[in-house]
Amino acid sequence: MLQKDTANYVTSVNLNREFTRAAWGFNLRHNDVIVWGNEATADSCLFCYAQTVQILPDDTVSEVNLRNFDKKTLSGSWTAKVKAADFGVIMVNGVAVAGSYNELDLGWSDITSLLYEGQDNIITVAIWNKDGDYSWDVILRRGETAVWGYDDKGSGQVGEVFFTTVIVDGAGNIVP
Repeated sequence: MLQKDTANYVTSVNLNREFTRAAWGFNLRHNDVIVWGNEATADSCLFCYAQTVQILPDDTVSEVNLRNFDKKTLSGSWTAKVKAADFGVIMVNGVAVAGSYNELDLGWSDITSLLYEGQDNIITVAIWNKDGDYSWDVILRRGETAVWGYDDKGSGQVGEVFFTTVIVDGAGNIVP
């Protein structure tokens, strides 16, 4: 899935089912060589860890922060939420902002600081199923008003069961 001759980005996310101790380990390999990794633990967390790495065409790998603090954000308050079985994640302009595992509801995540004026803001949602039944409910709000959402359920399909991209333009409109 990586594109040749351009920068690629890979994000690792750890979700914990309860406010308990969590442990994770992520490795990124190129051929048989580990080129990036992170192993750690944390106490009392739910959305415990999210890190994006950039892979350049020369195979250089480095951790990056995709937030741009120099850009002006859209007006108003923006939040997002996902509830998924087995696993779901929402990313805004490449930054993991919300997740769910086994229908865990982590509530609303404030995404205001990641939506920028004057550009298309890319919101991606991915839902995976390990086995058996799956379901998801995803909502994007501006203030207290739902401006986009989608929910569904099914059975039998394994792996990625839903992937979509929603664009919020630089004026705060949802682009179909």
